[in-house]
Amino acid sequence: MDYLHNHWQGNHSLARAFWINSLPFCVAFNLLFEQISLFNNPSTIITYARLYLLIMIVTYIVILPWQIVGITRSLVRYIKNKKQLIASLLVIIFLLYELTVLSFILFNSPQKLLDGVYISFSSYEKGGYEISLDESYENAILVKGKFNRGISNELEKVLEDNPQIITITFDSPGGLEFEARNVFSIIKEKGLNTYVSEYCVSACVSAFIGGEKRQISSEALLGFHQGSPELGLREFTKDELSDKLYDAIKFYKQQGIDKKFVMRFFRTPPDALWYPKINELLKSGVITEVLNK
Repeated sequence: MDYLHNHWQGNHSLARAFWINSLPFCVAFNLLFEQISLFNNPSTIITYARLYLLIMIVTYIVILPWQIVGITRSLVRYIKNKKQLIASLLVIIFLLYELTVLSFILFNSPQKLLDGVYISFSSYEKGGYEISLDESYENAILVKGKFNRGISNELEKVLEDNPQIITITFDSPGGLEFEARNVFSIIKEKGLNTYVSEYCVSACVSAFIGGEKRQISSEALLGFHQGSPELGLREFTKDELSDKLYDAIKFYKQQGIDKKFVMRFFRTPPDALWYPKINELLKSGVITEVLNK
């Protein structure tokens, strides 16, 4: 605490205030943002939002004021005592650069901060789904209803109690994309098959494509669209839309699904659905087999 207080008072040498108390902070800040960007995907969106908020709050409310005030006071004392302008000028340039960069980040973050607060502290809608043994399909579990908070955890529990399961069947209007991606990961990791008898749209298809065998009935409907920002609070910016398209292409590609198919359904706005024909689903690799109902 004495060390922190001495920096705040400007009692440290300018060299210590700069090389130890200031410059490493900038390096650490950049490294942290690079690391948390690894969590910026639908399956870990809550973790990303909370880490992002934590770093922004600690940086702008705690570390930055302490660092700037301390190095400024050390700089003023250094100029008065040493009167060496070159070293002083370099530190001033560093401070101006740091403040410019951090101000730019903050200026461009209001919407991201608002989204982060909402995502971090929202409980989301719970319930609204049912996970049970599917008696109409051998060794199968039926996932029915909306992909709301907790559905992936519930699926894991049911699978643990029923190790004989080889197929997950879906009947869902979609829901939270990050939960659908979590279900996708569970299915893919366990090497399960997936099946749709009637209806699977929006986030549901993100879970469905996790299957090793991806089967649908001849009467089933798979519905695709662009998707919307978390909780649908606003529209995507152009940059965000570009990033989401890249993420979707990468996500579908790991299951051997054609890039052109992803680009096609991404043209469908969030408030609409595109229902590809069965031959399109087969050709693009979304499904592997069609079963007569």
